[in-house]
Amino acid sequence: MDILTKRKKSILRLLPELGMDELVHFVSGGDLYLNYPDLFYEPLTGRKDHFSNRKLALLCLAGVLYYRFLLKLDRKIDTNQSAFNPETDLEFITTVESSVRILSLLFKPASPFWARWGTRRGEFIEGMQIDFAFKQYMKDTNPFHVHRKEVTMELYTKLARGKCAFGKSAVDGISILYQTNHQVSGTIMQIHDNFMVAWSIIDDLEDFRKDIENPQINYCIWKLSNYYHDNLIDYQFFTTTEHVKYLFLSGVGYTCYEDAVHVLEGILTSLKDIPNAHFLSGIIQLKKREYKLKQLAILGYLDKFNATFTNHGNKKLQQYLNKQSLQYGKERAVNYISSRQNENGSWHDYELPFAGTSNVWITSYVLTQTNTALKSAGQVERAINFLKDNKSGSLWGYNKLWLSDADSTTCSLLAFHLNNESVENELSGWLTFQATDGGFKTYDSHESLVAALNLRQRTRDITAGWTGSHLCVSALAYYFLYHKGLSNTKAFKKLNDYILKNRNDRQLWDAYWWTSPVYSTSYVLQTMIRYNFKKYRDIIESSIAALLAMRNRDFSYADERGEVSCFYTALVMKVLIEYNKVVPVYGNEIKQISSWLLHQQLSDGSFPSSYCLKTPAPNVIGYVNSKDWKAANKTNANAVRDDFHRVFTTASCINAMIDL
Repeated sequence: MDILTKRKKSILRLLPELGMDELVHFVSGGDLYLNYPDLFYEPLTGRKDHFSNRKLALLCLAGVLYYRFLLKLDRKIDTNQSAFNPETDLEFITTVESSVRILSLLFKPASPFWARWGTRRGEFIEGMQIDFAFKQYMKDTNPFHVHRKEVTMELYTKLARGKCAFGKSAVDGISILYQTNHQVSGTIMQIHDNFMVAWSIIDDLEDFRKDIENPQINYCIWKLSNYYHDNLIDYQFFTTTEHVKYLFLSGVGYTCYEDAVHVLEGILTSLKDIPNAHFLSGIIQLKKREYKLKQLAILGYLDKFNATFTNHGNKKLQQYLNKQSLQYGKERAVNYISSRQNENGSWHDYELPFAGTSNVWITSYVLTQTNTALKSAGQVERAINFLKDNKSGSLWGYNKLWLSDADSTTCSLLAFHLNNESVENELSGWLTFQATDGGFKTYDSHESLVAALNLRQRTRDITAGWTGSHLCVSALAYYFLYHKGLSNTKAFKKLNDYILKNRNDRQLWDAYWWTSPVYSTSYVLQTMIRYNFKKYRDIIESSIAALLAMRNRDFSYADERGEVSCFYTALVMKVLIEYNKVVPVYGNEIKQISSWLLHQQLSDGSFPSSYCLKTPAPNVIGYVNSKDWKAANKTNANAVRDDFHRVFTTASCINAMIDL
C-alpha cells in the first residue's frame, strides 16, 4: 500500500471521532498536502511511527484542510473575485475553521505554536500583498513590460516563500510537539522555503498562459520579458499564443525547469547531512526527475520543430535510378546515418511527451541495423561507449532518465553482442522481464510506472497494458536469444512456445507498440528461418504468404492507417532476403521492393519517415488497431508517432539492402 493511501486511511478514521464526516471529500484526493507533515516527521524526530501516530495524523488533517482553504483564496484573488458566494465560499470557510479547531486540540493556547502561527500569517499576508499590488499595477499595461522593470529574483523568492508560508506550520508543529533539535529544524525550514521556490517556478510554467491573460507575477513571464529585451524583440503586439511559442522556442521554458532543478539539487545537498531524511529526499529526487523529463520533452519538441523546418526541399533521388543506383543508394544512406551521429556517440529520434526524445534506444537500434555498414570503426566504438555510460539503473531505457525496459535493453544487448562485447552481467536482469506466459513485458514495475507517469490512480489495472507481455517485444527478444546462442535455454523454449501460441488468424504476429504486424512478424520469421527452418517451414511459408498478400500494387507496405511506410517495406524485404538464402524463390519480389525503396530515397540519403510507433494508454491490454488514431505531439496515449529525423527508418533500409 502506498504512503498516500495509508495516510488517507489514518485520516478517514479520525473524521467520525471529530464529528467532521461532511469533510470526507476534502481528503479524498491524492495531493502532496495530505502527506505534507510526513515529509518532515522522520528527519525532525528520528521516529518511524508515521501511520500509528495520532498526533501526526491530526496535523496532516489540519494541514490538508487549511491547504484547501488557501487554494480557494488564491483562486479568488487570481480571478479578481471579492464578493462572498454563499454556495461555494461557505464550505471553504468551514475547512479553515475545522483546521484551526484540530490545531487547538494539539496545541494549548499558551503553546509557542500560536506565536509562530502568527508569524506565518504575517509572512503569508506580505506575500499576498506583493501579489495583489502587482496585479493592480499590471491591470492597464503590458505585463511583460512591468515584469522586466519591477521584478527581481529577490522579490520573486519573497513572494514564493510568503504565499507558501503556512506550509512551514507543519515543521513548526512537529518541532513543538516533539521538541526537536533547533538546528535541524532550522535546516528543514530552509529546505521548505527553497522547495517552495522550485515548486512556484514550475507552477508558473503551467500557469504561463493564464497569468498573461489575467496578469500577475510569474517567473516565466519575467524571464521571457528579459529575453525579449536582450534580443531587441518587439513583443507589444504579440498574442498569448505567440508568447507561449516564444517561451519554448527561445529556450526560456527549458531554462525555467533548469532553475527549478538547480534549487532541488541544493536541497539534496543539504539533506545529505540530515539523518532519517529518506522519504523527503525521495520526494525531492522524484520532483527533480519529473522536471528533467519535462526538459527532455521540450528538447524533443524543439528537435522535431527544427527537423521539420530544415527538411524543406529534401527531394527524392529519382535522377539516380539506374543499374548502379543500389550501391549508390546504400552509400548515401550510410553517409546520412554517419552524419546524424552526435558527438557523444549517440543517435536520437522519436519524441514522447512523457519521456522526451530517445537516444539510448535509438542508438542501440541503429547499431543492430548498420554497424557492419558504418565506414569508421570509431563511430561504432563511440556508440558502444555511449550505451555503456547511459544505463537507466542496471539496464537500458528509452533514454537515461526514463525507466529501463525490455525492448531498449534487448536492442542494447544485441548491439553489444554483435560487437563482441560481453553482456553476461546484464542477462539475468533482462530475463526478469519474461512473464509467466513466456512472453516479454515492456515494463516490469507497476510502482515505477505510476511514479514516472505521475498517475493519480494507483491500482494495478492502470498500468496493466504496459506491464503485460507484448508480441513485438517478445519477437525481438526471440531474435536476440537465438543470435546469442541461447536457443537451448529454458527462457528460449518458454518464449518459443509463447510465439507459436500467439500467431493471429491472418498467420501474422500482432504488435502492441507498432502500427503494423510486419514488425513482430519480421523478427519472428528471421529467427525461425535460422533456428529450425525444417521444423517451422510450414509456419514460415504461410506467414510470408500473408505478408505478400498485404503489399500494395507497387510492392510497398502500409501501416494500419493505410499510410505507405519505407520502414515496414524494408522489414518485409529483409525477411524475403533471409528466406532466399535457404530457398531462392523470391528474387523478383526482392528486386521490385528494393526498386520501390530506392525511388523513395531523399536527396540527403535518408528514407522518409512514417507513423510507425504507437503509444496505447498504459491500461490498454493486448493488441489494439491504430487505424483511427491521430498523429500527435502532445497526447501521451492512443497516438501514433514518426521518427522525424528519419534515423530509425533509414537504418532499417540499410539493414534490408546490406546483403544485396
